[in-house]
Amino acid sequence: RNDRGSPPGQIRVYGSYALVYSLAGAAHYEDARGYEAAIHPGDLIIVFPDIGHRYGPPPGKTWDEYYVCFEGPIFDLWRRRGVLDPTRPIYHLEPLTYWRHRLEEIVTPNLPPLERVCRIQSVLVDVLTNYQRDVAAEQNEAWLAQARAFLDADIEQPLYVEAIARKLG
Repeated sequence: RNDRGSPPGQIRVYGSYALVYSLAGAAHYEDARGYEAAIHPGDLIIVFPDIGHRYGPPPGKTWDEYYVCFEGPIFDLWRRRGVLDPTRPIYHLEPLTYWRHRLEEIVTPNLPPLERVCRIQSVLVDVLTNYQRDVAAEQNEAWLAQARAFLDADIEQPLYVEAIARKLG
């Protein structure tokens, strides 16, 4: 709570992965690859172990975050296979209480290491599945808008459904 983040201009490199979940306050994320984004409550940052980064609130401000650091060959494999993608480090997750609880479950005291790794994997699968579902919905909306545009283009002309279907794929 009331964290000030990393000092302005200071780029850090972790030796592990991290999930950083914004709970309150505005913040900013940037990394050594040139990726930058405003961070709002409900945003999850996936930090990669070898990518310089900086995140936190504006100078003089604070924010609330919940974070979990982790490492292991399974996550390196996911990264090599493109499941964890450093070009896409930010995901928006709501409701806040649900996702905070999911992260808190990872650090339950006396949890066997294998179960801890499985809980991290479970959270990541849910994050990535939600994202893929959102992308599919956006693509469907784009397809529908394109279909409507074709149908509305020139109402006086004859409608060739087969031609429109080919254009839409």
